[in-house]
Amino acid sequence: SPSRVRMLSMAATVDRTASVNCGSSSTSSIAVPESRSTPFCERINASGTSPGSPSSNGYVQEDEPPFPILYIDDSAADTQLARLRDLRRTRDNDAVSRSLDALRTAASGRANTMYPLLDCVRAYATVGEMCDVLRDVFGEYEEVPLI
Repeated sequence: SPSRVRMLSMAATVDRTASVNCGSSSTSSIAVPESRSTPFCERINASGTSPGSPSSNGYVQEDEPPFPILYIDDSAADTQLARLRDLRRTRDNDAVSRSLDALRTAASGRANTMYPLLDCVRAYATVGEMCDVLRDVFGEYEEVPLI
């Protein structure tokens, strides 16, 4: 039966076990925790999981160190903006314009956009500039509210 299959799959997650027959006439047995005195079949809670199963946080490690959180200093934004200004000042802006126009032409038709994108990258166009061109051609996705 489906409930027996679910009980068998839940019982397989238990590591300290004893052998108990769970209401079946077959000679197969399933694994249940030794520390539980009530039959496994009666201990399934209302949500369909047994106590100690992974869905009820039965395998939480208390001694695990906290995951380190990455904090980025505000000066990183200033550094990146300075690098962007320097890039835009030193690159060949005519080549960037030509490559972005080629990208717009390819995106407007049915051409492969990968080659024009690579040309834009080689000309040092920024990701924002390339995305602006594609956004102008294709538009921006707006989710339709279902309510």
